Amino acid sequence: MRYLYYGLFVMGAYLILAMFPLFVLLVGPEIPGRGFWRELSVGLGFAGLAMMGLQFFLTGRFQGITSPYGIDVVYHFHRAISLLAFIFLLLHPLMLLFSAPDTLGLLNPVVAPGWITAGSIAFFAFALIVISSLYRLQLGLSYERWRMIHGYVAVAAVTLSLGHMIGVNYYLQGDVKRGLWIAITITWVMALLYIRLVKPLLMHRRPYTIEAVIPERCSSWTLRLRPDGHAGMAFKPGQFVWLTIGKSPFSIREHPFSFSSSAMHPEGRPMCHAGLSRLRPR
Repeated sequence: MRYLYYGLFVMGAYLILAMFPLFVLLVGPEIPGRGFWRELSVGLGFAGLAMMGLQFFLTGRFQGITSPYGIDVVYHFHRAISLLAFIFLLLHPLMLLFSAPDTLGLLNPVVAPGWITAGSIAFFAFALIVISSLYRLQLGLSYERWRMIHGYVAVAAVTLSLGHMIGVNYYLQGDVKRGLWIAITITWVMALLYIRLVKPLLMHRRPYTIEAVIPERCSSWTLRLRPDGHAGMAFKPGQFVWLTIGKSPFSIREHPFSFSSSAMHPEGRPMCHAGLSRLRPR
């Protein structure tokens, strides 16, 4: 029951954070409206960008987010909600063109302001992320290459989107709104820095040495690990671990292994088990 309530709390927190940019629009003096469709397109753009920014938390393997559902459910949600966010971002320019056809000329990067071009490039970057994720195998991308492209392009897309939003400066007038968006951006950056920098450095302080690689039945393998300079880790039955291969904790290559040793003796040499398909992600 505790996990049920906590899971509902996490869902509620996500909805609030995804809708928070729309609440920010209501802060400060009222801005004259520009028509229903144009205002709706702006709202969808803000919501889509917020949902994309929250993906840094969904893919960061934060225990507080994954514990009520399991990491598989969180990853499936990340995939589905990314598609929904992309639809919101797609509707943003389409509705603008519908409500004001004269804005079509702004898509020309030669004459368009820089902040318009930044928004256009950000949209195509998000499209690249979606297409490469849906059709990775058809495009011949290895898992490691796709993951690297996915991460760097996502950061570039969100950054360019923020530049586009600041350049428009229609709903960011006033210190309060700018301050709120600065706080949102800092939160996204902090999540990214923790995932890409702080977390790998913490892992580097607790390395493991592979003592043995044992072939099992049905194309499965068991790795026997020895904690190197520390007491090991505590784990529960059914949990698994991501192993980063090599001496650098920043390696893009990592694989999931289930624990197969006893959780009652975490100080011993943990046995990690995985099928061959997990050793070579496709």
